[in-house]
Amino acid sequence: MAAEGVLTRPARYTTEEIEMANTITKDMTFFEVMRMHPDTVKVLQKHNLGCVGCMGAQNESLEQGANAHGLDIDVLLKDLNAIFE
Repeated sequence: MAAEGVLTRPARYTTEEIEMANTITKDMTFFEVMRMHPDTVKVLQKHNLGCVGCMGAQNESLEQGANAHGLDIDVLLKDLNAIFE
């Protein structure tokens, strides 16, 4: 249950869909990506994204975060998806 005054949204993907996914897309949230594989956290840190402790990680898409931090979303996706190659 969410704390009073905290807005939550339903997950875009189910736990099963995330666990079965082998491609990260720009519309996925940081939280969804970090649930896919432990090495995603290392890649995000490499790009100076401190998503593990960020409240926005549950709602912010990779594309939104990349834009906010001045990062190239295509480079970020390439590095993240290299985990599954």
